[in-house]
Amino acid sequence: MGGYHCVGNNLRQRDGDYWNPLDCDRLCFEAGYAGALRCGPGEGNDTCFCEDTCVEGTTRCVDEATAAQCMGGAWTTYDCNDLCIENGKSFSPGCDFFYADDTESCGCV
Repeated sequence: MGGYHCVGNNLRQRDGDYWNPLDCDRLCFEAGYAGALRCGPGEGNDTCFCEDTCVEGTTRCVDEATAAQCMGGAWTTYDCNDLCIENGKSFSPGCDFFYADDTESCGCV
């Protein structure tokens, strides 16, 4: 049986015995909004509430090699490899979702 449940600003989708993480900012962005206002109770299930500005400091993957961060209410994109090199690392294996803290960002090596 399916269902949705908020954990902070992220939404979890029930799939059998598992809860799959869904990022509200990403869902809102993919729906054409600048970001998520919050995650909260909806009609029957928890849901993401979208607004015209993104959540300050939030990061998300645009694709495998690019990340975006919310700064000043707008998304600013970064090449993961360039970002890692600028911060003293050798390279980036790419942008990915990190389950430990429910975030998306560039990995650096």
